[in-house]
Amino acid sequence: MLVTVAGLLWGLAHRQAQAEPLIAMAVPVSHSVANATHASPIAVEDTLRAWASAWDRSDVEAYLAHYADDFVPTGGRSRAEWMQQRRERLQTQPMRHVLISDMSVRYSGELATARFTQHYVDMGLMSTAYKRVILSKRNGSWKIRQELVESEHAVRR
Repeated sequence: MLVTVAGLLWGLAHRQAQAEPLIAMAVPVSHSVANATHASPIAVEDTLRAWASAWDRSDVEAYLAHYADDFVPTGGRSRAEWMQQRRERLQTQPMRHVLISDMSVRYSGELATARFTQHYVDMGLMSTAYKRVILSKRNGSWKIRQELVESEHAVRR
């Protein structure tokens, strides 16, 4: 299901607590494979869809499980401080929508770099961010090692 930002806003205004999460991954996704023996375009795409879905549903444990043990947060915080802040935010802001679009993925062995547009809406904020996420393959699963906002436009409501 492809959802526009306007549809995302409408959905936020009209979503009931038990309603199905409104998550979409816009297409197309472009893939550049440097080492085809290790690359799985669908696996990285699915990982980021699951990450966005867990975030949308406020499923703290599923959301945090997408991050590698060696994930280093931006801003000089420790991983423990970052995890605590993420837990608090996901638990205190239960109504949100996350939409990922325009994804491209590049591979180099056991690393993948995904770039995408992230649309985020909650009761007090609307933002569009251009993100770069670096993932590494760990025990057969892709995990987020680094998450960078390349640019963002946000409006507080």
